[in-house]
Amino acid sequence: MKRAWDLAVLSVLWWGGPDPSIGDVLQTSTGRRYQITRFRLSRPVRGVTTIRAFETVVLPKDAKLEPWQKVHGWQWGKRSRRRVDGRRVFRGMTGMRARS
Repeated sequence: MKRAWDLAVLSVLWWGGPDPSIGDVLQTSTGRRYQITRFRLSRPVRGVTTIRAFETVVLPKDAKLEPWQKVHGWQWGKRSRRRVDGRRVFRGMTGMRARS
């Protein structure tokens, strides 16, 4: 588990709410908060790009939010698993998905 002020990259599996902005906060059901510092975008498909990941900073529990910051609810997505030489391994990082 990441500590406060550590950097984390959170993969977006789907997004069902209003688009976030840089500086907005993602909050999980356990109360853990991540501040968005940068977007990673997909390659354009028919001229449209989507957000595929957020680069974030883990906020401490007692961190005060600015009045302009929006809080978006999130839930963890399933890890995808595969087998390599008979061993089960996890592919990629754990992703998050939006909660409406």
